[in-house]
Amino acid sequence: MIDERRIRYLLTIADAGSITAAAERLYVTQPALSRMLINLERELGCELFHRGRRRLRPTPAGEIYLRGCREVLAVALSVRDEIADLRDESRGRIVFGMTSFTAEFLLPRIWADFHERFPGVELALAEERMSDLAGLVRQSEVDLALAYRVDGDELEGEPVLSDTVYLQVPSSKAAELGMSPGRGNAPVDARILEGAPLVLLKPGRNMRALADDALHALGIAPGPVTETANMHIACELAELAGAFTFVPGMAAQPQRGRGPALCEIEGYPMRRELLCLHRRGRYLTRAERHLIELVKGLRP
Repeated sequence: MIDERRIRYLLTIADAGSITAAAERLYVTQPALSRMLINLERELGCELFHRGRRRLRPTPAGEIYLRGCREVLAVALSVRDEIADLRDESRGRIVFGMTSFTAEFLLPRIWADFHERFPGVELALAEERMSDLAGLVRQSEVDLALAYRVDGDELEGEPVLSDTVYLQVPSSKAAELGMSPGRGNAPVDARILEGAPLVLLKPGRNMRALADDALHALGIAPGPVTETANMHIACELAELAGAFTFVPGMAAQPQRGRGPALCEIEGYPMRRELLCLHRRGRYLTRAERHLIELVKGLRP
């Protein structure tokens, strides 16, 4: 049998970048984790990490060993899942990673259906930043994760949901254009944004990248830009400030004639393709396949 615990400890050290941070994540003492690493390096006859002032960095030997650890752990977990699935598909545990925003939209719509089909399978939610999800899947800390891109050859991304991005129009401008609350409005000319105030998510987020790309491609120079880290706050601030913002379809649920006016930009459709990430070649249990199909059946 492989020493799964030692592999997980080593991968966590590499991801955290320090013994102290890794020990906190693993709920073990820092001296015990240091001894484990030193003993392993003695066994191998080489150092696995450069000991820098700020961050541990894998040596060339460390890169090779870490890659092997990820592959061995992935195979071991995949084999275990396949055998368990063969023995009893009604039991098990799935760690499902996504952002809090995605969870708010998605989980209430699939939770009951999933547990009706697999009542004995625990569905554990891992709410993480989008930028961290791929790494958690790569380290086998998360079984499946919802993200907008695949990072690295070790992962596969299965398309599960296409999300339209809308322009939220301030109520004063919407009234002027004869627009109604909700998504049933005709597309508008992009020039409506020229010099107009905007509320955008902070840089580093998928929605911000989409907005920046759109403004650049359309040759639009907006007015003052207010930034926030929260999509709901962006929508509320935009309405209060008489500003425009960009809203993903999953956040733009119908409200029976209430809420802001939403529309697309004429000649520039904006879409986000949500992917379900898992390790390449990993066996997916019947419960995991069912979960993926439930997400595919959703409409933003």
